[in-house]
Amino acid sequence: MWLRGQFFLSLSIFLATYVGLFVLEWVFGINIRGHFSLALIAGLFEIVPIIGPILASIPAIIIAFSLGPVAIGAVVVLYVIIQQIENLFLVPRIQGNALELSSFTVLVFMTVAGSLFGIIGVLLVLPVLAAIKVLYFPSDEPLPLIAPIKKSKNLKK
Repeated sequence: MWLRGQFFLSLSIFLATYVGLFVLEWVFGINIRGHFSLALIAGLFEIVPIIGPILASIPAIIIAFSLGPVAIGAVVVLYVIIQQIENLFLVPRIQGNALELSSFTVLVFMTVAGSLFGIIGVLLVLPVLAAIKVLYFPSDEPLPLIAPIKKSKNLKK
């Protein structure tokens, strides 16, 4: 479950990085060489939460150094925007669906774990939730009280 969510996050970060670097080149004229390779690095490093995206941005920033300060700023802004979109929208939605939890629940658990245990808490909270779900709720039914809200078929339009 959690691993499936990580796979989709990695794929979405790969695509976002590839498109973002392509937009930097075609719209703004900032030619960062190796779009595919840099996007692949970003997607693969996404498997390591929090630290991975930071490490994935380093090769692109190093390449941007050869192009000047505008390119450096553009690449940093691009990677920060991708990271923020991922943390605020993609992680809660994708991991919530993978774990059959609401996006709000995932965000609350990650926030509480980060507050209590720091970066280790954020890294471990979703795998721990997945393990708890498998051990204590082995059926396919969602967890009580924290399941995503599903639309009722009986509602009149």
